[in-house]
Amino acid sequence: MIDDSPAAKLINIFLTIAIAVGILGFIADLNFTRKYGGVDLRNRVTAARVAVELNQDPYFFKWNENYSDRFLDPADNAAIPVARVTVPPTALLFQSLISRLPYLAQRYIWFFFQWLSLLASIFLLTRLTASPAARKMIWILGLLFISGAYFWRLHVERGQMYIFYVLLFALSLYTCRKFGEEKKGQSVAGLILGYLASLRLPFLFVLLPFLIYKKFRLPSFAVLGFAASVLLTSLFLPPSLWVSFYNSASFQGTMRTEEGTNFRAIGADRAEGVELKNFLPVPGEDSSLQRIIRALSGRWLGNNALLALLLGMMALAVIYLYKFKIPRPEAGELFLAGIALVFLSEFFIPAPRWPYADVIWLIPLALIISSAVKIQKLIPLLFVIFALAAAGLLFNVGFHLIPYLTLLGDFFILLSVFLFLFYLRQERAGFRL
Repeated sequence: MIDDSPAAKLINIFLTIAIAVGILGFIADLNFTRKYGGVDLRNRVTAARVAVELNQDPYFFKWNENYSDRFLDPADNAAIPVARVTVPPTALLFQSLISRLPYLAQRYIWFFFQWLSLLASIFLLTRLTASPAARKMIWILGLLFISGAYFWRLHVERGQMYIFYVLLFALSLYTCRKFGEEKKGQSVAGLILGYLASLRLPFLFVLLPFLIYKKFRLPSFAVLGFAASVLLTSLFLPPSLWVSFYNSASFQGTMRTEEGTNFRAIGADRAEGVELKNFLPVPGEDSSLQRIIRALSGRWLGNNALLALLLGMMALAVIYLYKFKIPRPEAGELFLAGIALVFLSEFFIPAPRWPYADVIWLIPLALIISSAVKIQKLIPLLFVIFALAAAGLLFNVGFHLIPYLTLLGDFFILLSVFLFLFYLRQERAGFRL
């Protein structure tokens, strides 16, 4: 039966606009891929090559003219002992699947991989609801507000990995929901989450809500998946690289607080026939807590202080989630609580948090849309939640040139997600809002 209601027509209009924006965005990203060198992709490619082809430590590798330019990252700082790569060995093993190809070929492969990951993530998230309207709204969210935002332009141009994390999370969530409470679904979803956490450690926080609600099967298989990923990586890359990764990350975190750190260029701008030091200007602000505190107080927080703050914040979150449990939680609600904790934890990392990290918004906002279609009454709290989410999205679509507006968008999205979790608990527990 065709829905001819005004709301349905409006959704269809926005969906048409979203598809048009997605197509134009794809063309723009393809043009940027031709024009720019993918500065963040380059450091992963060279690090994977150093580890696999040279059998050297990629975290402390320094290029010189005795090496082929296949191992050259022109954006590296020759004045410090560590390389620019910041991903763990598991991510380097994944990157090594294509690292032997010419860099220009990898540039285009990664461009298509990012877009396919985005579209696949949106599709998987639409499968979480049976509502045609909600599915269309998730497509609108993904195509108009994610692929249409400048942070997605930046993500694709830089050659970042965050959308791959989103895809793995969406796949885990879809697997868990598809099989319901069956052991098979919980096990496979856990293995996927474990592999995801081995690529990006903050995703371990996803497991906390499952532990609080005594859903132990998924976390158990997540630990198994994490361990299997690390062990598999150690079959192909030296286990000592994990120590190097930790030392390199610690050094770079400490170096960030020392404003007098020198930068000395490698002395080459091109490698493998590609201009690599030409890149899209960074829009918006560094939204890391470390940078915000620096701007407000004039002081940098060190690695240990940030870790202490993170653990304290997670302890408070766990206490809250335990004391104010959602009665009869669905799997999607536990995943929503988990991704909210991951989202929060990312601000505590002692490194810049540039806007391309905001592709993570796709997950919690899609889950909110899936839950919102079941809501019978729009109470004031829900109006505030939806208004905050809408403002955050709008601030990051085209207002990156206005100072601090994208930073405010980060805060609005984060607040809307936690307020929605509060709403779910109160509504399910029978409280009047």
